[in-house]
Amino acid sequence: MRLNKRQVLELQEKPELFIEHVLGAKLWEKQIQIANGLIDHRIVAVRSCHGSGKTFLAAQLALWWLYTRPFSTVITTAPTGRQVTDLLWKEIRKSHKRAEQIVGGPGLGGELLPKAPRLVVDDEWLCVGFSTDDPTSFQGWHSPGGILAIFDEAPGIAPDIWDAARGVIVGEHDRLMCIGNPTEASGPFYNLFKTDSENVAKFHISAFDVPNVKEGKSLIPGLCTKDWVDERRAEWDESTPMWQSRVMGNFPEASDSVVVPLSWAEAAMSRYENNKIGSTKRLVMAVDVARFGADHTVFAFANEDGVKEIVRAPKSDTMETVGNVIKAFNDKGAFQNVDEIRVDADGLGAGVFDRLKEQLGNVVVEMRGGMRATENERYLNKRAEWYFTARKKLDPNGDHRVFLPSSQTLLAQITAIRFKINSRGLLQIESKEDMKKRGVKSPDEADAVVMALADEGVNEFFFV
Repeated sequence: MRLNKRQVLELQEKPELFIEHVLGAKLWEKQIQIANGLIDHRIVAVRSCHGSGKTFLAAQLALWWLYTRPFSTVITTAPTGRQVTDLLWKEIRKSHKRAEQIVGGPGLGGELLPKAPRLVVDDEWLCVGFSTDDPTSFQGWHSPGGILAIFDEAPGIAPDIWDAARGVIVGEHDRLMCIGNPTEASGPFYNLFKTDSENVAKFHISAFDVPNVKEGKSLIPGLCTKDWVDERRAEWDESTPMWQSRVMGNFPEASDSVVVPLSWAEAAMSRYENNKIGSTKRLVMAVDVARFGADHTVFAFANEDGVKEIVRAPKSDTMETVGNVIKAFNDKGAFQNVDEIRVDADGLGAGVFDRLKEQLGNVVVEMRGGMRATENERYLNKRAEWYFTARKKLDPNGDHRVFLPSSQTLLAQITAIRFKINSRGLLQIESKEDMKKRGVKSPDEADAVVMALADEGVNEFFFV
């Protein structure tokens, strides 16, 4: 694609025009505002709901910047390699190819590698992507045409990467664009929304800003819809971190009352793909027995590295539940190295535990959340101790970080659990009855997971 000097200068100031007439994409109102924010501000920060088209927009802006600024550089990054190659660069490739049909001939030009996240127009004129596992990746970048650094899923990017990026964005025409779902009310991404600096343009996208939701019909494929919002409202209470972050595009309240922060749980789930197979380590099976009509009995399988799988079974009578547990214990295929079954023996689970104990003997372990905690000067009961043991193991700054399976139900449940300090100074988890009163469903998957991760049972093998 050949542009004369006048066209280049015009398109530098009109990203919407380039994206529509060269890339063949049409932006909606908030996306136009964000794109224009890059013209006059050194940093653009976007906190957004799920399904707002933020990654799509970032891809369009990467190409706009690269092809309207000769000998410029675009650097894209995200917390994981998959997020770089499968999300942002997937959109870059699609848009780069679509431009061939729009402008004809070779399209935008440049060499776009078939698999690696790298697009080269000329020497020292390129777009490159990498994950944020090495701060040195940001060192040594200089560009006469200006650098645009794009942080996708910005809340998950480590502080040392932010520091390294700021060491690169030093020229008058350099820019940093940070986009993400607001998952944690702390850290560099959060701090951008608290600054008064004129150099930072801040944008917020709620699901209710998205055209599909505002108009109540699917106007733009791929964006969230009114039906999706209604489904999330039915599933999540509006006070939960999941609703605030994923639907409203707000940071969850900075409150010590949440046991597991949303960002911690999401990070644990991102570690799952690298750990889910290939282990012969012994497993425990935790069983949370259904109590209410809409609840499920849940089995969680875990070893010292994390939770391998969660299985949900509909509520059934005591004997049928016992049969389901034994079948899962005997027939779980890859999980045949299970040698301990932890059963929630409070309430209706007592009968399940008693019968399983008769059938299987000492392999069955009684778990009673209402019993006195081992650290009884810190926790009110076992349930509080289990949840805070899980919290310790999910801490991204901990010495032994466990993983969790990717389950939206688990994510919503485990990040909704609150605690308080009672009159005796002991940590206490809110009751299931109190959770139901504020519209949060029974945390069956979360309870199974924390039992599986607990430092209890016949053979204690977990990191302490």
